[in-house]
Amino acid sequence: MYLQESDGSMLMVDFGIGRGKNFSEIFNCGCCSYPLNFCIEHKIDAFLLSHFHLDHYNGFKEICPLYIFPLKDVFFPRIPENMPYYTEFKIMLLTDWIIRGNNLFVEILHQILKHSNKNVNIHLVSQGDVFLHNGHAYEVLWPPKQFDATQKELTNSVKEAISKFDKVKMGNPQFKELYDKLCVLNLDVNEDNGKLYYDKESFSELEKLVNEYREEQSKSITDTDNYKEFNKSLREAANRLSIAFRQEDNVLFLGDLESHELKIVAGNLENKNQLFYDFLVAAHHGTHWNRALSKIECENCLVSVGETLISDVSIEYKTIATKFYMTSLMGDIILCKKGPCICSN
Repeated sequence: MYLQESDGSMLMVDFGIGRGKNFSEIFNCGCCSYPLNFCIEHKIDAFLLSHFHLDHYNGFKEICPLYIFPLKDVFFPRIPENMPYYTEFKIMLLTDWIIRGNNLFVEILHQILKHSNKNVNIHLVSQGDVFLHNGHAYEVLWPPKQFDATQKELTNSVKEAISKFDKVKMGNPQFKELYDKLCVLNLDVNEDNGKLYYDKESFSELEKLVNEYREEQSKSITDTDNYKEFNKSLREAANRLSIAFRQEDNVLFLGDLESHELKIVAGNLENKNQLFYDFLVAAHHGTHWNRALSKIECENCLVSVGETLISDVSIEYKTIATKFYMTSLMGDIILCKKGPCICSN
C-alpha cells in the first residue's frame, strides 16, 4: 500500500508478492499508474513493515537489488521489552526467518542499508509514538509500549510458540545448533533519539549464518509436523504485535491484529472520539474482526485479500463503510481523498 502526499512523496506500507508473481506486475494499474522507474526512484522515501510475516515483505527480494530507494525512514514494530519471554521470542523470530523465510528478512535489512542512497533512519515504534511524513502526523496505535496484565492473550500466544519451538529444537540438532549460535551474537540495538544503529560485527556474523542454511537444509526442518505446529503459533503471536496506526482522520490501518487487540485499539479510539475516517484498511486481509469496531465509521473500507482467504472476509466491515473494496475482485485500487478518482485494474 502507498500513501501519497500532495507533494508526490510516498510512504510504502508492507510489500508482499504472491507466489509466482513478477514484481513489475504490481505497478501495472491499467489506466492511471505511475511509471515503474519514476515510482521507485523518486517517490518512495519511507517504508513501514507492519509485522514480521513473509507475505508482508517478500517483495523486497525482487526490488531492492534493482532500484535505489531514496529512503529516509524505515519503521518496524517494537516488541515490548518487559514482555514475558522477550529475549527468547526475539531469537526465535530470527531462527525462523533464517530457516523458513529463505533468509529474506536479513536480506531485506541488508539491502535497505546497502542500496539506499542516503543514511536510513531505522525506527522501532509502538503505541503512542507519532512520526511525521511530509507534514502529516502518523500515530501508532499498536503494539503496546509496555506489557501489562490486559495482554494475557499475547503472553499465551508467545508462550505456546516457544513451547512448540522447543519441540522442534529437541527433534532436530541442526535447528538447535542455529539457535545456540544466534544466542551468543550481540543482536541488540543501541537507540539514540529514535534511530537504531546495528552492531556491524554481529550483523556480519548473522549474514554468515544465513549463508550456511540453504533451501534443501531448511526444507528438511520446515516439512516436519512439529515445525508446522510451531509456525502456526508464531504467526498468531506476530499478528498480536502488528503495527496499527492512524493518519489524522484520513487513514486507519489495522495491520494483522487479532480480535483481542482490535478490541483494545477500537476502545482507545472510542475514548478519544477518533471514530471517523476517510479510509480504513481491514485487519488481516479482512478476516479478523471484533464487535468493538462497529463504533468506527469510514467512507471507504479497503481489503487486501487473495483467493486463499476471500471466503473468510468478515462481512461486518461492510456495515461500517459507505464503500467497500476488495483487491481480489478489483485488482489494484487507487483512491483519492480530493475528488472521485477511483481506479481499479
